Amino acid sequence: MGLDMYVEVEKYVGGWEHESDDNKASYKAVLEAVGMETSPCSSSPSLNVSVTAAYWRKANHIHNWFVENVQDGVDECQRSYVTTEQIQELVSICEQIMKTVVMTDGQVRNGQQLASVADGGTGEWEDIMEDGQVIVNREEVAALLPTRSGCFFGSTDYDERFADDIKVTIKQLKPLLSPDYDGCSFYYRSSW
Repeated sequence: MGLDMYVEVEKYVGGWEHESDDNKASYKAVLEAVGMETSPCSSSPSLNVSVTAAYWRKANHIHNWFVENVQDGVDECQRSYVTTEQIQELVSICEQIMKTVVMTDGQVRNGQQLASVADGGTGEWEDIMEDGQVIVNREEVAALLPTRSGCFFGSTDYDERFADDIKVTIKQLKPLLSPDYDGCSFYYRSSW
């Protein structure tokens, strides 16, 4: 259980006579890859190929950005179209955070456990804390990319995990801005 998030790249591939040889070869290769010799709809030899290009787990601050900026505040695990400009905006925000974030040693939350009454505990849930890195300029970072709480959405703390998700976001999304992806469509979806 938990928040899983995906950006998918979708591309049209056609097998029409007027298509380029490369496009027709791609069309045929996809059909063969799924065990088909011809399209079930031979009167329209085309298909859309969708590939997961980015994946996060419990990066609720990234999810929050997509919900607020792509899905008009509606968080129902729907698949939503993302423009290249929106991808560029998120990458820019993440790059700005990485340039300005200030980290220091501190205690980070690493889950929870029940405090055993038999061992003198309260029987209540308590945080498991460990040494790590915390973000000093939390307010500045939160203004750019606030976290979002939810059932099994992960930690809303501003710490090393938050910063790691920012790095992963840049690494996964920045390549999608290259000309190699011209003619592709992008979609965001989540599940929880």
